[in-house]
Amino acid sequence: MTANATTQSLFGLGLMPFLTEGWDGKAEGHSWELTAAELLGRVSNLGVYGPSAKKATGSSDGRGYVPVAINKNLREDGPMAVGGLVTAMLVNGGLKKFGVYRRMNRMIRQVGLGKVVKFS
Repeated sequence: MTANATTQSLFGLGLMPFLTEGWDGKAEGHSWELTAAELLGRVSNLGVYGPSAKKATGSSDGRGYVPVAINKNLREDGPMAVGGLVTAMLVNGGLKKFGVYRRMNRMIRQVGLGKVVKFS
């Protein structure tokens, strides 16, 4: 949940689309969404695909496209991401306080997966 909120606020995409889209070289057609393939293309010369390819030289005010897109995404999605992170922390604290993790770990040990899986 934390990784999803982070990629949503910075790059305008959830975690799975951020990691999986754009590797085939086809433009995704989303102007403010950045994928891992686009970011790696900027750094490692793998090629820049999608709408950011048109703006590879930067925006009209001289700033690069990636910082402008991240800034816009933070303005739009940042408050939602912070709210999601705070909610996740509160839910996690509540689950610990009510012993849900302890009960789940007990069930996992009874099944025989206690050395492999542990909730905390």
